[in-house]
Amino acid sequence: MNLPASASLIEAGVTIADFDRNGYGDLALGSRSGTGGAVFVLPGTSTGPGGSARKITQSTSGVPGTPESVDYFGSDVSAADTNGDGYPDLAVGVPGEVIGDDWFRMGGVTVLRGGRSGLTGTNSRTSAASVLMRPDTSSG
Repeated sequence: MNLPASASLIEAGVTIADFDRNGYGDLALGSRSGTGGAVFVLPGTSTGPGGSARKITQSTSGVPGTPESVDYFGSDVSAADTNGDGYPDLAVGVPGEVIGDDWFRMGGVTVLRGGRSGLTGTNSRTSAASVLMRPDTSSG
């Protein structure tokens, strides 16, 4: 298994899921290093993760945002099928992200969609942390 030199394992988040549903778990490693951070995805094989890592950043086509030094895209990662299509998706922590025109760095979560080709930026979405952490006021 080969990780790019830019993939720092310090403060890295990691998860395993079969993002392309080929029967093998893919390894997703979030790394805060570099400009803005990145997620590296190593494809699963019958002998474990292998091959070349796919690097996904906020510069990847379809991924919202622009990489900035304090975004920390990839600071944490977690996998689940969030849209019910049968493919695991990857939630990527972006704690330093500026959302909208408010320059206060409220942070957010970007969800990368799994599919036949694995994780890509296609149809990915970012939600602000303030939206995700609103208290439930629906019950009296």
